[in-house]
Amino acid sequence: MRQFIRYLFVAVYILFTGGIGLPRGESLLQTIYQSLQERESYFNRCLALWDAQIEIIDHHLEAPESFLEVVEQWDRQRPDIEVTPEAKRELLKRVNQVHRCRYQTTITVVRNRSITSLQSEKGDVCEDGYIEKRNIYILCNDKHGYSITYGAGIHGAVDKAPQLWVFSHSSPVPLSSTSATQFVYPIDWVFLANFSVLNVAGIGKKKAWRVVEQTPSEVVLEAELDGGAVYSAPRRFRVGLSKRHNYAPNWVEEYSPLKVEADNRVKYQSFPTIKIKVLEWRKVGDYWMPQRWERVRQIGTQTQKAVRISHIERRSITLRRLNFETGKTKMPFSLGTSVSDFRLCGTDISYGDVGSVDEDCFVSYQWDGNVPTLDRLKQIRYRQVLAQRQSSPPSFRWMLRWVQWGIPLLLIAIGFYWWWRARRS
Repeated sequence: MRQFIRYLFVAVYILFTGGIGLPRGESLLQTIYQSLQERESYFNRCLALWDAQIEIIDHHLEAPESFLEVVEQWDRQRPDIEVTPEAKRELLKRVNQVHRCRYQTTITVVRNRSITSLQSEKGDVCEDGYIEKRNIYILCNDKHGYSITYGAGIHGAVDKAPQLWVFSHSSPVPLSSTSATQFVYPIDWVFLANFSVLNVAGIGKKKAWRVVEQTPSEVVLEAELDGGAVYSAPRRFRVGLSKRHNYAPNWVEEYSPLKVEADNRVKYQSFPTIKIKVLEWRKVGDYWMPQRWERVRQIGTQTQKAVRISHIERRSITLRRLNFETGKTKMPFSLGTSVSDFRLCGTDISYGDVGSVDEDCFVSYQWDGNVPTLDRLKQIRYRQVLAQRQSSPPSFRWMLRWVQWGIPLLLIAIGFYWWWRARRS
């Protein structure tokens, strides 16, 4: 009887107050959060094959000489990279004309519960000739908290040999992005792998999102990210969730900062740096996913030292095949591939700025078919440090021994001297 009275009281309270103590926005966010989590769980074991048509347009610069001065200044700051006079002349020739590049690629996304992999063969066909194809592979293991990026010439590397990079991450959404090719961005995973948009770029807490607009057809959410694992600068995200498609994201916008004001408030650009829009839907079971979507990435018009930069990349991506019968995720890395492991450098380090991490924290080794555990990785680093000490010049080893033994002996001698003086007095 008491339980019946309690339920009756709750029902009357909801009837007259419209809720159980939650603001309307928070109640809606909880509904959206639950819907997107169920949708993500439904697609957590499938294979999606996407066809991508990509076009890149680089417009000419208003002041190429000023741009060249910036390049020369950057050249002086980077002693390991030299821009030759021939390269500078070719650079001036290129920046005075519009450059177009069109290519197509196939993107394969495999989700196997806690493991997600993305593989793409990127081949560029531009106005000035053919650029060789690059295999790009990204794998994330949420269970063990690491991600792998594999390819040739990734992360700004000049070497054409394939390299493998291992990072530690804390987000349930893959955060990897190849900084040199800029092929995969965090919000791409929302559409390529049907991940929840609420976790994009490491925003894992639904409290970071707020409802800013609501229409009969969609709900618009907004969130800000202070940089963190993926970006070196803050970002603002806006997403439109389609009510007709069970709150699946209909469009997403990402804004870059224009400047940071004195009170640390960020002023964002008026146009989105990246904008994604679903053009066609496909119903799979009780859920919806994009059948065809478009992504536009734009840099400029922004002024840097009197130089106008304008770069536009447009992608049209279509779903070719969806298969829910997936086996074990395979890692197509050749044995002996060079590996740079950054997991001991910390969690969620900046993927686009790996060159700034301490050289003593990342570990280099050859791929043997498995990702070593953290304990095993520490042992490998210890052996590498020991080998470096043994291979150091004799003068350096002598100095190191003096530091190891000389300082303790000097402190003992000073202590004995003070004891002897105290004894005499």
